[in-house]
Order: sequence, then structure tokens, then C-alpha cells
Amino acid sequence: MMLGFSYALASVGAFLIYGATGFYATKYANLKMGLFSSAIIGLIDVTLGWAISWTIGPEKSVLQTIDLGGIVLVIVSVTLIATLSGLFGGFVSKVLPSVRRNST
Repeated sequence: MMLGFSYALASVGAFLIYGATGFYATKYANLKMGLFSSAIIGLIDVTLGWAISWTIGPEKSVLQTIDLGGIVLVIVSVTLIATLSGLFGGFVSKVLPSVRRNST
């Protein structure tokens, strides 16, 4: 709470970034690239972002230790969530043009 808000709310922004990545990568390339791009953004977020957060983190605690298995689980989980968010964005990218054509 160093910045005065719940950091859990930042996850909403992360989901939007993952979804937008999937949306635009699918729109300008294809769904496969949308999924890949979202997964890469999620992987960068959970590794580099986590490392930066732990380095400059607002409140370090001895209770915040995590073993290697836990780290791997978090990395895989966040990357999967990013990929699924990108899949949603990619599907929206594919459906949106047909909705626009049918409405005119």
C-alpha cells in the first residue's frame, strides 16, 4: 500500500494489457501470434516485473519467502492467464469486424 491503493487492483490493468496484446496481434497478424504475444508479455511481467517489485518493493518481509516450486507455479500460472486473456482479445478481434459489417 505504499502508493495508497491495493496492488491487487493492478491485476485488472494487467488483464487488459494481455487482452489488448492478443487483440492487436491477432488483428494485424493471426490468432497464433496473438496467443504467443500475450504469453510473452505475461512471462516478462511475471519474471522481470516480479524481480523489480522484489528489489524496490514497498514492504519486504521474511514471511514473503517462496521456494523454487512456488516460483515456477506462479510463472506458469501468470503466463497461462496472460495467454487466455490474449485468446479472449484475439476472439474479440476476429468477431468485431463481422459485427460491424452486420450492423450497417
